[in-house]
Parts: sequence; structure tokens; C-alpha cells
Amino acid sequence: MDLFCLPVEILEKIVIEFSVNDLLACTKVCKRWRSYINQNFIWKQKCLLYRYDYHLMERAKSQKLIEDEDSADEDENSLEPLCYWRQVFNWYRNLDGKWINGDFINYKLSETNSPVYCLHSDDEVIATGHEDASIHIWCVKGVPCHRNRLRALLSDYPILSIRMRKNVLIALQKKLLQIYHTKDNGITFKLVDAKSFELGADNMEQWERINRLATKYESWYKECLRMNEIYSTKSLVYNFNYSTLYVSTTENDGILWSWSIPENELFTCHKIFDENIRSIDCIEDLVYLTVGNDITYLLYLDKITDRFEIMLTVPGNKRFMIEEKLIVAIPSVGDNCMKRIWVWDKLDLFKRPKTRDILNAHHSITVALHKYIVYSENGQVKVWNTEQDIVISSFTISHTIGFIRSCFSTVIFVFDNYNSYLWNWKTGIKICRLGYNLEWIGDYRNLVHINPTLIISAGANKQLEIFNFL
Repeated sequence: MDLFCLPVEILEKIVIEFSVNDLLACTKVCKRWRSYINQNFIWKQKCLLYRYDYHLMERAKSQKLIEDEDSADEDENSLEPLCYWRQVFNWYRNLDGKWINGDFINYKLSETNSPVYCLHSDDEVIATGHEDASIHIWCVKGVPCHRNRLRALLSDYPILSIRMRKNVLIALQKKLLQIYHTKDNGITFKLVDAKSFELGADNMEQWERINRLATKYESWYKECLRMNEIYSTKSLVYNFNYSTLYVSTTENDGILWSWSIPENELFTCHKIFDENIRSIDCIEDLVYLTVGNDITYLLYLDKITDRFEIMLTVPGNKRFMIEEKLIVAIPSVGDNCMKRIWVWDKLDLFKRPKTRDILNAHHSITVALHKYIVYSENGQVKVWNTEQDIVISSFTISHTIGFIRSCFSTVIFVFDNYNSYLWNWKTGIKICRLGYNLEWIGDYRNLVHINPTLIISAGANKQLEIFNFL
């Protein structure tokens, strides 16, 4: 009996169980079978299984779709076009192959002699903060190009941190947050507000003073810094989503300020029970805080009550990684309490967490493919399958590892304090070396941005480098 003579409802249940290799084998039987397999409902299920998001393909219009293997030797006009979800599947498989083989285009961008101190990207525009207090805007759609240059308010201080999202860019000098806004997709940015967290509570809002003092503002601010040295020792954490800016400093007894964007009106002041707010994470419209020292708490903002509630509690000084399916707690520097990795199922936090001990104080951790924890100890990298709770791979890198980041598929970015590499964590094979004898200012972890189609890094001869896998 011909498989494709069965009713559609039964056929769907059968074909969904086929592996990708089974489906490809069916396409080689004859044109009729190829046509039956060329159905959106079949390939959409495969894309969902492998978490292939069609939005990424739509954003990457420069990527050519690979030819269907079974059509290579036949007249193209005799075969019907691939269905949309088969195109999505093929596009991702092609992208996967480029990462595994280290097949990329390298762009080197340089517009200044000042070292890059920090960078951030929304995957369409890059903002780089420099040691000479300048901010450079780059477009990465298509061939990368320089778009704009901004001068921050304080000429003698580097840009310590920079973040951008949609049409808002926020830069940090000392403890002075500067907020820029664009209405033309990053071609021009305009300073719309500034807030200081080192001159005392009475001098937090700076926008009116900037407009009033104009060119004299910088000298006034530096004189205030000299008179208020005590505040300069305090740390500042900030983050923002599409509508709200969140800021906290360690001297404010657990106070979290929030301003609406772009109006920048102070509309909420949260009092957190612990005075040490260590980090703020904004994921879409969700807001998380990490607070505490001897005991670390992960809090989330309840939208209904507008209050922060306890989500998780871990002994010791930990930091959290909040992923799509997992929440991971990792020992921070100097934490001597229970050196282990804690992993929770994000959809079932009451379930007992998976744990794995870390033997060395120097380690780096990243999450790959939503369920694998890839972590390093000294020069060894281990891959932990959190669903099966087993280490599935282990390999040695001959250098001391500074940090690792997950890239795409089974590829990780490895930085050894001088060079950067791509490694395949599934096979333990080094793919290629990206950077050699890198020189940088600040924390190199702030100089690398990775998304599924490219790597952006700084530190190579004061240049910005882009490795494009499309």
C-alpha cells in the first residue's frame, strides 16, 4: 500500500515521527514522494523541534538558501519550489555548517585611534564606547559601516558601559548616566537626559543644569566630583527594557529607582529588603534583581502588585544566568560557600535543582542549546546535559581560559586572555582562531557580542572586528 494514499490525518501522525534523514530519503524515491514530503506542516514540526525561528531568516535577507539535495542533478523547472518551512530548515542547516567549519567573512572597522572600552549591539546597530569619551555608532546590516560619532559629557573619562535597545542608547561615565534617543534608526542620536549617582541625592537629575550651563557644565561637574569624593567609591548597576530604566547604587540601602523612557520621569522608587543590589536583568518586559551577600536572592517584579518578590534563594555569593528554559546560579569571585553550579527548570522552580560541584575557583560557564551547561575549570571544558544529569563531553584546552560564550549550534567562543578561538563542544575540536595577541582596555567580556549570525569583538589593534557567518 502506498504510504501517501492514507488519509491526511493518519499520514500526519506517521510522517511527524520520521527523522530528517528519513524525510530526505523519501524525497529521493520519486517526484511524487518529493511533492508529498514538501509540506509546511512536516517541516514546521522539524523547525519547532530544533527551535529554528523563521524570524532570524527573515532578518538575514542576504543569506542564500541552499539547494535541495535531491534537485541538484535534475532540471530545476521540473521540480516544485521548496515549501516555506523547508526553506527555513535548510537555511538553518546551512548556517550550522558555516559555524562548524569556521566559514565567515571578516570585517575590520576603524574610525578612531582610541581603544574600544565597551560595546553593545541590538543586532542591527553597534554602539562602541571609547577611552577618549567618544561613542561610535556602526551599522551591521549588510556590509558594516560607520554611521555616527557622539561626544560624551565628560572629556577626560572613558565610557565605562554602554547599552542600547531599539531607539534608546545609555552610556556611563564615572557614575553619570547619559541617555540618548534616535528617531532615524541610529543615523543621529540626541542627548535627552542625564542622571548622576555620585554627587548626592539632591544632584541626581542633571538635565536642567546641562541646558543652563551649556559648555560650562563639564567644569562644574568635575569640581563637584572633587568636593564629593566619597560617592565615587560606590558601585552602580543599571539596565533598561523598552519602557523603563532601572538604576541602583550600593549606598542607598536597597533603593531601586525607575524612570519611564523616553519621558525619563521618576515614577517608582522600590525599597528592596537587602541593601546590596548586585545586578539588574531585563528580559523583554520582565525584570529580575540579584541581591545579597552571604545569601543570594533572585527577585522578580510582579506586574500586578508592582513589588519585587523572592523567586530563588541560594547560599553564598552567587550570580544568576536567566535563560529561556533554565535558571543557573554560579559562584561569584571570592565565594567560598558551596562551590557548585545550581540549575533550575524555569517552568518548575519547586522541582529540586540539579547541581554539579566546581573544583577550581577560576571558572567560566555558558548555556548551549537550552539544556547543556558548558563550563571550564583551568584548561578543561566539560559539557553537562542537565536533562539526563550527566557529563557528555570533556576536553582540554592547552591555555588558561578567561571566559567562554555559547555561539550557535555546538560552537563556543573561547578567550584565553590573549587569543580568541571557536571550538566545537560536541566533538572537542578547535575550529579556528579568531584573534591573536589581543590588546584591550577594561574587561574583555564587555568587548564581545555574539548572536546566531555574527561575532563582534574589539581589542585587535584598536579595531572593531566582525565575523559574519551569513
